[in-house]
Amino acid sequence: VTSTIDMPPISPDNYVNSLQNMIQAFCPNESCAYFKKTDLGNVKFKSKQTKTLYCRECGRSWSLSSGSFLYNLKTPTKVILRCLLSVSTGNPLRKTARDERVTTDSIFSWISRANAYLPEVCNLLEHELRANRKELHQFSIFIKKDSAAISKAKQN
Repeated sequence: VTSTIDMPPISPDNYVNSLQNMIQAFCPNESCAYFKKTDLGNVKFKSKQTKTLYCRECGRSWSLSSGSFLYNLKTPTKVILRCLLSVSTGNPLRKTARDERVTTDSIFSWISRANAYLPEVCNLLEHELRANRKELHQFSIFIKKDSAAISKAKQN
């Protein structure tokens, strides 16, 4: 799945402090004169806390994480990634949830969501948690298998 912002992967926790990210950001509004044009100074932060940008030309605002795995997630990125990696390596779901102070429903939701954004999540695991190739392979297999089982369970 491609992002509506089409930027190279940058650590989500470093979005606000990343000058490179601001330079490469562009207005996603197709009717804007600055649509997909970078480094023109029209993109500014609307809120650094919520990582929201806006275009000074057309007034449109958007989240840096829109169109990505992290869009609209409130839990810190590293907590989500630790939970996903922990469960995929065989640790019990309830123990992982208890240790990270999240709900099992949240972990189920992240597993389902990770299936749709698998390459992006693997990239995040590799860069944020320094996951090795074996862990990433095991994670990919787990997500494909378990997200299908979760979808079936929710239908019943």
